[in-house]
This record gives sequence, C-alpha cells and structure tokens, in this order.
Amino acid sequence: MVSELTPVVMRFSIDKVSGALHAEQTMAIPPGDAPITQPAGIILSPDNRHLLVSLRVSNEILGFAIDADSGALVETGRWSCGGNTPRALAFAPSGRHVVVANQDSDSVTVFTFDPQSGELGALVHNQPTGSPMAVAFATV
Repeated sequence: MVSELTPVVMRFSIDKVSGALHAEQTMAIPPGDAPITQPAGIILSPDNRHLLVSLRVSNEILGFAIDADSGALVETGRWSCGGNTPRALAFAPSGRHVVVANQDSDSVTVFTFDPQSGELGALVHNQPTGSPMAVAFATV
C-alpha cells in the first residue's frame, strides 16, 4: 500500500483464516530533490518480485525489490517519469515495459523494465494525450 498524504509504502501479511491484515513493514519515502513527496500509483510486477510507486511532485518512479523469503522491500532506484505529475502506472503483461500516465504534461510514457534487476530503463515512447490519470492493459 502507498499513502498519499503521509508518504510511506506499507507491506502487509494476510491471516489465511480470518482474512485480517497485519502491518509487516513501513518505509518512509524520502523527498529527494522535491520539497515534498506525494505518491500516487503503486504496481506489482507480473512476477511479484518488484514494486513501483509514482511520485507526483518530484516526477519520479521509485522502485523496490521484494525479498523472496521475507517479503521485505528494498529500494532499487528512482527514475524520471518522462513527464510531469505521474499518476497511474502499469506493467505490460510481459513485465518488460512500464507505462506511466503523466497528468500535467499530457503524455503517456513507455519505459523498458529489467525484471532481473528491477530497474526502469530507457524511454521508448512518449504519446501525447489529454490529462491521463489511469492506464491499463486489456486482454483480448
């Protein structure tokens, strides 16, 4: 889970019997070069090994690796979102690309993603569109 007003990422476990959530880890998101940190979107990679969070004010994507044994989150990097005010983001079904809706620059950007290292790679496409706030892949 990502919290917008108190910039943290939280990891929960689920009690298999009761369905109750238990907070396991809370990580504060440092502001970086921006005066404040304002997270928006959060996505899990198709292989469940990486987590990405969009950061609106700094115009960045924050990456985490997920430890296979403990589930602990470890920061892997911060990258430019390729626009202004990233909101939603989505992994392509292959897990090798990430699409970002950049609301205030009126664009959707597409990046390569390395599923081994968890790093966001090169910007491969910038599609102009009016105030995008959500992105999703349709299955046909």
